[in-house]
Amino acid sequence: MTQFSKKLPPELVNEMAQNIDMGLVNYFNPKEQKLIAIPKQSFIFDEKEFQEDWKEDLATIKTWKKDSITIHSMDSFEMFKVMETFTSEISDRHLKYKLENSLEGQKPFKNFKNTLDHSNFRQDWYDFKMKYQEKYIRETIDEEMEFRKL
Repeated sequence: MTQFSKKLPPELVNEMAQNIDMGLVNYFNPKEQKLIAIPKQSFIFDEKEFQEDWKEDLATIKTWKKDSITIHSMDSFEMFKVMETFTSEISDRHLKYKLENSLEGQKPFKNFKNTLDHSNFRQDWYDFKMKYQEKYIRETIDEEMEFRKL
């Protein structure tokens, strides 16, 4: 597998990870090393307004055609696995128990977040999640580069 992503500046990968965390879709042109992030479709309430507000970026993305790599946020299944991994690595037994329970019940994402929001591990979670999202970004780029032979 290609290791193209290892050549990318860490700041760029971090920016992409932050974008997907905010619900944006990344369009990355590896040839030009350019990035455009726009709201994902489910966040768009007025298509006409969206087209007007994002006209320049959408036009640029269109000119890139097949040269760009589209990077969406992780599937909920993948993010759930990240939450499980984080929980398994927690040293605080009491919090670990609460997080395990939050993942087993209904609305695990909401309950997981609420449990962490009332703990001293909130920042640890965000750092852990960001690290995983950066890894996901790199893997996605490398897979696309390999598939396209770019």
